[in-house]
Amino acid sequence: MGGDNFLISKICNFLSALILLFIIFFTGTILTLQLLGYKPMSVLSGSMAPKYQVGDLVFINTNAPIDDISIGGVVTYQSSAESVITHRVVSIDEAKRAFRTKGDANEIEDLSDVSFDQFVGVPFIHIPKAGDILMNLTSPKYIGIGLIFLAVIITLFIVPVLLAPESNQASNPNGKSANLMPQDTREKGMREEQRQP
Repeated sequence: MGGDNFLISKICNFLSALILLFIIFFTGTILTLQLLGYKPMSVLSGSMAPKYQVGDLVFINTNAPIDDISIGGVVTYQSSAESVITHRVVSIDEAKRAFRTKGDANEIEDLSDVSFDQFVGVPFIHIPKAGDILMNLTSPKYIGIGLIFLAVIITLFIVPVLLAPESNQASNPNGKSANLMPQDTREKGMREEQRQP
C-alpha cells in the first residue's frame, strides 16, 4: 500500500510541475513579447489562409517602420475603431501615402486604399490555434473551467502530502530507531540484570 501511495505522490508531483511550467512558459512568452512591442492578435477570419488560419495567434511587430513595407509584404492596419486587418500589400501609392491590400484567400483586392496613418505593424511570428486559447482564457464562459483547472493544480499539490507515510517509530537524537517496550517489561529486565553475579 505504501508503494502505491508513493507512486501516486510522484505522479501528482510530476503532473503539477508540468502544468505549472506550461502556464509559466505560455504567459511569460506573451508578456515578454508585449513588452518588446509585439502585440498578440487572434485570427478571426480565413482571408489569409493558408498562411494564417482561424484561431491562430499572430504577434504584430508594432515597431516596424512603414518605410520597410514593400509590395508582396504582409501588413496589419486599423480599418476601423474596433477592427484590425492583416492582408498582403499589392500596390503602394507614395504620393497619396497609401497602399492597397488583398487577402491571400480573397479573389479581389480590398475595396479601399489604406492610409499610412492606419498602419499598425507587420506580423512577426504566429502560433497555430493559440489564439483560441487566449480568447477562451478571457471569456466568461471559461472562467468556471479555469477555476476547476486551478482546483486540480492545488489538489495535485495536496494529494502527495496526504499520502505521505507517517512514521510510527520513535527516533533517538542520532537518527536511529529506539526500541520501545512496555514499562513493566523493562523494569523486569533491569531486576534480572542486577541479580546476575
